[in-house]
Amino acid sequence: MQTRSMISSLGTVVFARTPQNVGKSRLAKTWNRAATDTFYLHCLDCAAQWLQEATNHSAGYWALTGEGSRQDIFWKSGNILEQGAGGLGERMASVSAQLLRRHDFWCLVGSDIPQMPALTELALCERLQHSTFVFGPSLDGGFWLVAGRRALPLDIWTTVPYSCSNTLEKMISALITRNTKWQIDTSLPLLNDIDHYADLLYLFKTLQEMRPSLSRPQSRLLEWLGNQHIFTGEEK
Repeated sequence: MQTRSMISSLGTVVFARTPQNVGKSRLAKTWNRAATDTFYLHCLDCAAQWLQEATNHSAGYWALTGEGSRQDIFWKSGNILEQGAGGLGERMASVSAQLLRRHDFWCLVGSDIPQMPALTELALCERLQHSTFVFGPSLDGGFWLVAGRRALPLDIWTTVPYSCSNTLEKMISALITRNTKWQIDTSLPLLNDIDHYADLLYLFKTLQEMRPSLSRPQSRLLEWLGNQHIFTGEEK
């Protein structure tokens, strides 16, 4: 069971782009820009609700990039951290380091996984009592969540190839090579972020299966997806 001290020790951050900053470029290449941008707004709405529901279990943050407003309604569900410069690995290293200066445990998730289980279901504080790092494995070979109770070395963050079919495998191998005593938990649910048009059908079916427990933002996203002709491959 999570104690109050365990809960207050976890800092959870959602990586996001401001709505005014062009995001989800890979999805836009296989769909269209306007629909992709609307979809991403739905994702931010779901992520904001996810952070809000986690308020009693974690300190919530947004890690932002792009020149858009820091005053958007989405960000009201958490504090704001800047991702900083550099590639994805450098930015994740920077944000996780910021969290470790404030909390005993850190957790990073993406903003394009609107089907994520509630933070309470993930039991990260309990997992991090026994594991050095926790990963949420992704169907594409990467990870949708990473959490830790110590700093993940910068050179590992920056040398592991991202958006590859073996990203998580490479990350775990690098960590084990660095320290065989580190315990790594990969038993979280297997999910998928939404990077390509084909991923939308997966998301639609997943949200349908979750229908009894959907949040309002998730329900709005499901309804919107149902109007996008994703079953036929036609663009609305």
